[in-house]
Amino acid sequence: MYSNAISIGISNFILFLVVLLIRKIVHKEGIKDFLIHVDKRGLKLLLEGIIIGIIGFLIYTLIVYLFGEGTYSYESSTLKKSLLLFLIYGIGFLAVALFEESLFRGYILQKLLKKFSMTKSIIISAAIFGSIHFFEYSSSYYFWIGLINASIIGILLSVITIKTESLMMAVGFHLTWNLTQRILFLNSLFKYNVSINFKIREGLLSGTYFVPEAGLAVSSVLLIISLYIFLRFRHKEKKVIKME
Repeated sequence: MYSNAISIGISNFILFLVVLLIRKIVHKEGIKDFLIHVDKRGLKLLLEGIIIGIIGFLIYTLIVYLFGEGTYSYESSTLKKSLLLFLIYGIGFLAVALFEESLFRGYILQKLLKKFSMTKSIIISAAIFGSIHFFEYSSSYYFWIGLINASIIGILLSVITIKTESLMMAVGFHLTWNLTQRILFLNSLFKYNVSINFKIREGLLSGTYFVPEAGLAVSSVLLIISLYIFLRFRHKEKKVIKME
């Protein structure tokens, strides 16, 4: 039952360490050059990202539910087992977030910014991030929506990284966006008898269990998150200007 989560964690932690090692050997750079830090500010950004990721995917389920394309169910008798699965998958998807964010926003984006404008760097890194999801999303009939949404996520995480000069908020979002959908879909994906289950009618709005990003509901969520990011950092910029 736990082998899938464990394999996700081990494989991605290894990939994360490989990225660290390559950067150390090639560029003589350490983990701080990835904009990873666990000071007070870093932990606050991580927490903010975690909250955005959870709320973002829950908004997806709400949209799908309100349009009659999904249903919730709850079983209290399996709560302890569900919490253990949540913990194990949490570690696994933390590894995924560390690997992908260190590679795409901590490495590729940072190197692009030294050669190109901010806009061009964001677009290139996001396009690469979206394109690597092709094979993962190709099983969905609406995979092209998934590729567009993945690229938009890449843009948003790039903006967050540039504005905060930190990878922590992006890591938090990436972690809980993946974790929340996996926990809610565990029963439908692997027939695990977990406490909380969200069943969807796969289609244009909801996407699929493996690729909810291939649905227009995720597109709507990303629009909401984009608005939040715009307002959050616009306010910060105004504050800085006022102080100057």
